[in-house]
Amino acid sequence: MDLLFEDINRDGYIDISVKDNTNIHLFDAHTPQTIWASPPLDYMYKCYTMGDRNDDGWIDIAIVKKEPFTRRWIWENYDTVWVDIYQGPSFSGHSYFEVLLFNVHVSENILWEYYEIPTAISINKISGLNGLEPVLILFTDVNETIWNFFSRYWIYNTGKLFIFDAVNYNLKYSVGLGKQLFHNFQTIDNNIFLNVVSSYHDSTIDYYWQYRWNITTCTADSVLYSNIIYRQYYDINDTVNWNGFKIDDFSSINGGLENCYSAEDTLVLLRFPQVDTLWTAADVNIGSVLYRFADSSLYDSPQIFCSMSDQLMGYRLFDGSDGSLSGVLLNAGYQLSAISDLDNNGRDEILSIQGLLLYIYNLDYTTGIGDDSRLPYRAFLLPNYPNPFNSSTTIEYGLPEAGRVRIDIYDLLGRRVETLVDEEMQARRYHVVWDASGYSSGIYFYRIEAGDFVDTKRMVFLK
Repeated sequence: MDLLFEDINRDGYIDISVKDNTNIHLFDAHTPQTIWASPPLDYMYKCYTMGDRNDDGWIDIAIVKKEPFTRRWIWENYDTVWVDIYQGPSFSGHSYFEVLLFNVHVSENILWEYYEIPTAISINKISGLNGLEPVLILFTDVNETIWNFFSRYWIYNTGKLFIFDAVNYNLKYSVGLGKQLFHNFQTIDNNIFLNVVSSYHDSTIDYYWQYRWNITTCTADSVLYSNIIYRQYYDINDTVNWNGFKIDDFSSINGGLENCYSAEDTLVLLRFPQVDTLWTAADVNIGSVLYRFADSSLYDSPQIFCSMSDQLMGYRLFDGSDGSLSGVLLNAGYQLSAISDLDNNGRDEILSIQGLLLYIYNLDYTTGIGDDSRLPYRAFLLPNYPNPFNSSTTIEYGLPEAGRVRIDIYDLLGRRVETLVDEEMQARRYHVVWDASGYSSGIYFYRIEAGDFVDTKRMVFLK
């Protein structure tokens, strides 16, 4: 399911478009009411977008479909892609145009497979004869495999970018930019930049490219590559695999966009597009970078919203200015689908699609380190973080009422090696840090006793 956000009915508030299994729904979350629902979608659907295609001030919808079959044993075969356009504000006006993508499956002593699939579409503007003109930007993935009788000996995964005039649908540009993993647009001094992170795979070689392309400097006679003002190469075989790469304004101290990615339990923020490191947070127990989160009532600076890398359903927030852990959402009970400030009040809402229902949450508070703003409604002991850890780890727990608390550390043989807490404590949330630098690597357990509440959890110490 896909979520997009625009002021569709021009009432000054952000509206939502959501794709379910059968339709694309445009929804006013403030009324609430459905603005429009698309005709039923089928197995040909690939992607969609919203934007002002014809510069009339109203949001339009572009839906991409591709024929589902491949004509085998034909060298010069092209499959058809349809881009359906529905005109706002009523979406009753409908037009479409076709794109041909090269797709073959042939055999002459060798077997050659070449498939190209549309993966994303965007509506934006580039410069033209009459100033900035709307365009449709289509991204595709290319997968090419050559087999030598019984063995596969070459695999090539990359992608392309197509730019079409958004009014008459003429093709303006086409270029290979790799398989796009992430893209967004940035406007600086009336220039519109397209930022792209793409991947390339050639047999056993994997690497990433980062592009920054000033699309407002393009004209009909310009060469596309001459307008790429920044291109960065990353060999992920020589470093680490990226997880959850994002480009956004994460840090208020930088005054621009940043690259943020997680890799091997480390969160890294890089200046964009220079790619010099602003900060690194290690051993932070995260899975992937999800979104930029802003809430003026909770945080003074933008936060980086990350999933947890363990099996606990929850998320962590890191301050974009310095990478410090600023909050934890534990046992959230939902999968985060998107973040957006729907009511323009400086507080982002959290959106979650659960089954066929869309839930919208306000984040009233997070469990911060040392945060005792809310009393727990029951005693709890949380998984330590990071886990596994090197040198030290943090254990969080909470009490709904005052009482005596004891927390002990045990080794794998059940021997108590250290007592972290043994005292009378008031009702609130707590955290305690265990410094394990004097112990050997291995599996340890920590156990809490607080009145009738007893719980034990496992942790791994790796030097």
